[in-house]
Amino acid sequence: MKKLIVVGLMFVLPCFAFGEEIEKIPTTNIEKFMSKKGNMTIKEYYPIGDMSEKGNAVFEALVLSDPSEKIAKTKGLRVEVSEENGRFMRPNAVFIDFEELESLSKAVGYMADLSSFHPET
Repeated sequence: MKKLIVVGLMFVLPCFAFGEEIEKIPTTNIEKFMSKKGNMTIKEYYPIGDMSEKGNAVFEALVLSDPSEKIAKTKGLRVEVSEENGRFMRPNAVFIDFEELESLSKAVGYMADLSSFHPET
């Protein structure tokens, strides 16, 4: 009987240990700024453009600031992609830091160059 209880606990206890949510650590400047608690945040969105083919993508410049910090402003790009899933449009948004935009632009250019060598993909 003791073995049965021990074996049962071996299967039940890990469920409680791994059932806790892991707190996500902010990795970008925008995530760090938006994760601050107890501060007023001013969010400014400036439309850049949009694209639509099989879904919709909206591009906006983003400026985040805290009124208590006069100088520090966090800048970036917000891209919202709505993909068509049957009858519903499901939007997903991503934030890209201003500092990451140059390397992202180079990576997209590199992928575009590669795709010209392989037109069947």
